[in-house]
Amino acid sequence: MSDYIPTAQWLASRPVPDNGNPPTAETFNQSFRDIYDRLQWLAEGNVELELLTKVFNAGSNAKNPAHWEWNSTLCAMEQIDAPDLSPAISPQRFYHLPIRVPHGSRIVAIELSVKGTAHSGLPENMPQLNLQSMSSLAVVSNHGGQTDTSANLTAYGQRHSIIRTWSAPDVLVDRSTDDYAIKIRGESGANSLTGLLVYGAAVTVAVSKVDRAAG
Repeated sequence: MSDYIPTAQWLASRPVPDNGNPPTAETFNQSFRDIYDRLQWLAEGNVELELLTKVFNAGSNAKNPAHWEWNSTLCAMEQIDAPDLSPAISPQRFYHLPIRVPHGSRIVAIELSVKGTAHSGLPENMPQLNLQSMSSLAVVSNHGGQTDTSANLTAYGQRHSIIRTWSAPDVLVDRSTDDYAIKIRGESGANSLTGLLVYGAAVTVAVSKVDRAAG
């Protein structure tokens, strides 16, 4: 239905006009035509999407308490392990933040809020996020990640975001089989220190839109 415009068409055509005038035969007929157009549009397989953002705070239930702990003063997870000056990235620097978003939605963006401590230079291995899913059979899948792109110590030492976006393909959420989490890698390598703060993450998903303007 090339002549159908979701939502906008419903806003423009109502049985009772917004200007306070009484309804007429034409306004009622137009509404019925809009209902027919919308049903036809949906029958042709069209889906209208809207974006929904959910915020997940870094919880105090640290999955790796020897290397991450809850800072109750700053309300953030804090990396507390001693710096690793070797180029290798130690497994203990990973912290998992579980996320729960609607079944059938599509993850299109993750924004992780972090803050580095005072450094003499940027860490060799900067903080990183990675979206993971785990099946009921404990099969872990990686869906892409993003490394902190702070350009200098000033930017790194302020609260900032690590952002990963997906377009085509995005990540289809199937909670009937999988659980989802953000795998967070702390800093390591030359110039790394303790004190990295992870505040939480904002996860944006695309969901089927309910046409709230109908009627």
